[in-house]
Amino acid sequence: MSIEERWLAGHMGNRTNPYQQALQRVAGIVREEGKMEILHSGAAGDEASMLSRLRENTLQAMVGTAACLHPFCSEVSLCDFPFLFSSREHFYRSCDEVLRPVLTQRLLEKDIRLLCIMEGGWRDIFNSRRPITEPDDLSGLRMRTMDNPVHQATMTALGAEAVVLSTAESYEALKNGDIDGGDRAASNYVDYGYHRIAPYYCKIGVFMIASYLLVSEKWFRSLGEQSRQLLLTMSGEIAATERRDYREADEAALAALEKESVTITHGNRAAFRRATEKVWSQFLPATHGADLLEKIQRLDV
Repeated sequence: MSIEERWLAGHMGNRTNPYQQALQRVAGIVREEGKMEILHSGAAGDEASMLSRLRENTLQAMVGTAACLHPFCSEVSLCDFPFLFSSREHFYRSCDEVLRPVLTQRLLEKDIRLLCIMEGGWRDIFNSRRPITEPDDLSGLRMRTMDNPVHQATMTALGAEAVVLSTAESYEALKNGDIDGGDRAASNYVDYGYHRIAPYYCKIGVFMIASYLLVSEKWFRSLGEQSRQLLLTMSGEIAATERRDYREADEAALAALEKESVTITHGNRAAFRRATEKVWSQFLPATHGADLLEKIQRLDV
């Protein structure tokens, strides 16, 4: 391959999102073989479109979440169960020790190579109407969710009306009163400006989002041996750096919110967990991952 080779990568975060830096690390590893352009903020399409392009090798790298991967690997949905992880460390160990080996094999069968599992932050609840501390406080609110059945069912179980909207649509819908709020990591809540129009933020950690750094297997095999080995060797460091960056971005955002006109509450996690137990029983059979879930729960020590 010559240095004139041009490749594409994509993700749904904005330019400052840690996903951007993770893909830049990938681009740096293969820079001797070609140049990778990184399209942020959904410029390469939504996650399902990007994954289709990845399998065709018209997109070489991407960051995606469980919703786009579930059709190829049902176990991926385990990470989306509400209140499954007690801490970031529990989440990291679950991803690295339990899920990654299984997901890697499943996805390779579909010409998708999983380099590492990163994070998309704790998803907390925000809204424009009132402070939230108990599940009943969500009753009647119209809450934006990702296009993810587990997330939709979770909002419904909490008494809210789940409204599926893209990130691009959600700000205007919130501004116009078409929705009352949604769930976001603290850094996203600030970066997208939601805090200015929905000033009630409940630190509850409904979901810990797993983000998957994926490359086209066809592209991966087209690289030289040195590039392939570097990508595999450096994948753990890429994950660790992205996780650190997301944690720090969330912590900085929460500190900044203390100076804004935002009401921050801490929800009753036990009550929220009880209210969403039926979501687990509803979706566990479709994941075919009861044994994996048991291993994840055993890691919570």
